[in-house]
Amino acid sequence: VDEPIGALVANEDTTCAHLMNNSVRCWGLSFGSRVLISREALNGLERDVLQLVGGGNFYCARLASGRAKCWGRNGYGQLGNGSSRDTGLITMVTRRDIILLGTSASTRNMFALTRDGRLYGWGTRWYGALGDGSSARGVMYAGYRIRAPFAP
Repeated sequence: VDEPIGALVANEDTTCAHLMNNSVRCWGLSFGSRVLISREALNGLERDVLQLVGGGNFYCARLASGRAKCWGRNGYGQLGNGSSRDTGLITMVTRRDIILLGTSASTRNMFALTRDGRLYGWGTRWYGALGDGSSARGVMYAGYRIRAPFAP
């Protein structure tokens, strides 16, 4: 990568660089298909990426617009686009007004803090990972508002 790098994010098969010019470059295996990803700019991500996070085999980028885009494995709905289909294409997350993104240790979830101070999560619900009070097997595709256990 010829541009200055602000941060590196790696997952099971790939590495992505969040560049100082707010673009993203990735390389490695293409989400299990054993196709090499080049270090070219990703189509669908302009130079407006403020934050880059990665999970087991997926990535999400927080954009200057307050939206987020994700790509990669999606068997647990962790891309937040309303489905559970894997995609190498960059897709828009349904939640808006995002100011911070984060993943869980399970690598099958994504969380977003919005401008109004609300926390949302999507992905697997196993073992109570979404904080919705349920440990049933299942997924949340488009974001569940997480309320703290001590909140009224």
